[in-house]
Amino acid sequence: EAEPEPEAPNLQSFEDVVALADAKRDLKLKNALLEHVRLVHFKPGQIELNPLPTAKPDLLQELMRKLKGWTGRVWIVSTSEQEGSEPLGAQRRAQEAREIEHAAGARPGPGGRPRARDVALGVAAGLAVGLALRRRR
Repeated sequence: EAEPEPEAPNLQSFEDVVALADAKRDLKLKNALLEHVRLVHFKPGQIELNPLPTAKPDLLQELMRKLKGWTGRVWIVSTSEQEGSEPLGAQRRAQEAREIEHAAGARPGPGGRPRARDVALGVAAGLAVGLALRRRR
């Protein structure tokens, strides 16, 4: 008896695309999508990106080719002149920093800058979180 074909992934967001690259163990593509492009527009089957100067020239074509292979459908990946949102990697790091600040109970010091003690606690908390995440992998 033949095994059923695995169901094609249902990508509903750019984050789903990055997660699929990760699931396929294509770490170079995952990193490029996290760090070297700004998302301008996403809808299933169509992605508009603003590549940063650090992006490989063939990144969008590579993404189209791999998405077609992984999903079985044609994806249109185009370049946009619009700035788009910050790269996902930068967004994730900013969110982690906010969570660390919140966890450390950082309070502004003189001039609105964080107090040295709070910065040290935040760094320690960040290291602890980073180590915990590494151990889970």
